Amino acid sequence: MSRIRTVKPEFWTSEQVMECSPLARLAFIGLWNFCDDHGVHPASCKTLKAEVFPGDDITAADVRSLVNELLKQQLLAEFSTEERPWWFVTGWHHQLINRPSRSRYPLPPRHAPLPKAAGPEVDQDDEHPGTTPIHGTLTESLRSPYGALTERSLQEGKGKEGIRRGKDSAPARDARSPKTPLPSDFSITSELRAWANEHGYGDLEAHLDRFRDKAQAKGYQYVDWIAAFRNAVRDDWAGLRKPATSQTAAATTSQLSKIGEQQRSNLEAWIRQDAAEVIARELH
Repeated sequence: MSRIRTVKPEFWTSEQVMECSPLARLAFIGLWNFCDDHGVHPASCKTLKAEVFPGDDITAADVRSLVNELLKQQLLAEFSTEERPWWFVTGWHHQLINRPSRSRYPLPPRHAPLPKAAGPEVDQDDEHPGTTPIHGTLTESLRSPYGALTERSLQEGKGKEGIRRGKDSAPARDARSPKTPLPSDFSITSELRAWANEHGYGDLEAHLDRFRDKAQAKGYQYVDWIAAFRNAVRDDWAGLRKPATSQTAAATTSQLSKIGEQQRSNLEAWIRQDAAEVIARELH
């Protein structure tokens, strides 16, 4: 019965959560994946260990200690049905279930212990006059243990349990920044120079000229032109790090040949001059 669950940002700053050890927090989040859609899980440390810590050197006794931390902070509660113990997450409000699946687990008690950070308890009948509470659902006050989450704060939910967007909601991709052509004032910033110095890239002006010409000629559009320019420098669009071409190599060979010829001529001249001096000394 494992399901996708969500973790709201307020979870990490909840006083109840911060009172737990890091491993207990991990066990708590892992537990959600294996709870049913009412936040119920069998009260079995061996089962939880196999589900959340299958490859870790953690015993069922260690898991019992982690669960005790969660029980102490009232993030988790325990109840029994037909002499079998069960755990349930007291603040299941952070999970928005669109299509609940049928569960073989019993429903949790309607009134769970009030979490410390949830605020004063308000009965569902008081909040919604004329409605009948449903057994197995938590009151609104019990649904807000992580910094008193509200229904609006859950509109960010994603995954299988994420809320469907209404017709008047913009698609997620519309929230992204649009791609644009190369800005006319695009230039090398101090941050770009610092990045280039750190990675050993030189002659940014030559890179920028080549980058601007290619981007305009090809009609490139990017969301982040700074990142695009860094990639162009890495990929050496300007060709500053390419090996010499055959034409360049031929020119270099020609220059070396000329230098060799000059050195040979100089050597021959020196030998002739030295020989003449020797002959002159012999004649005298």
